[in-house]
Amino acid sequence: MGVDLGDLFEKKEIELSDLKGKVIAIDAYNTLYQFLSIIRQRDGTPLIDSHGEITSHLSGFLYRTTNLIEEGIKPVYVFDGAPPAFKNNTIEERKKIRTEAKEKWDEAKAKGDEEAAFKHAQASSRIGGNMIEDAKLLLGFMGLPVAQDMDGSVLLEAFNPSYLEQHPVAFNRTYETLSTTVKQQKEITDEEAEKEGMEKLKALGYIQE
Repeated sequence: MGVDLGDLFEKKEIELSDLKGKVIAIDAYNTLYQFLSIIRQRDGTPLIDSHGEITSHLSGFLYRTTNLIEEGIKPVYVFDGAPPAFKNNTIEERKKIRTEAKEKWDEAKAKGDEEAAFKHAQASSRIGGNMIEDAKLLLGFMGLPVAQDMDGSVLLEAFNPSYLEQHPVAFNRTYETLSTTVKQQKEITDEEAEKEGMEKLKALGYIQE
């Protein structure tokens, strides 16, 4: 749930290069919505693959994450858990807004008004289908560690077996306890796999000895 903390900090403009060598946390859902909103064609239609699946978010994740890594930055995408019950009204209101925006988008496209269509298309953006799973899959392909408490799952069957042997997906129980040891992570059922995952995190520089 969003919280405005702006007044608690002194704002300072920095360059990406100032974050070199640092681990940064990124709001994954916020990022997903951002890419779904802005990466669209002139009439508001999102990028899609040959099967009609939306790929705007994957394109955004790929290029942004690549840019961060090239700058020497270690990104950690944080996926929220289930929203609290007291947020239900807000969620329903947002669904209503997106539904109305979708109707206005269709109307604008029918009229040939690309400017209005794009604006309403942005407001109609929503996360659905396999988008969370796709995000995990992309993280795996890019060699980034995947938290086991994230929504969705890594579609390991989508990887070539020989590729997986050479580039196994690194897992961690959660991004919230990266500094804990394997023995402290009692929720992990496969201790050996977890130990291997922790070693990969250390090799990637996400954990300091």
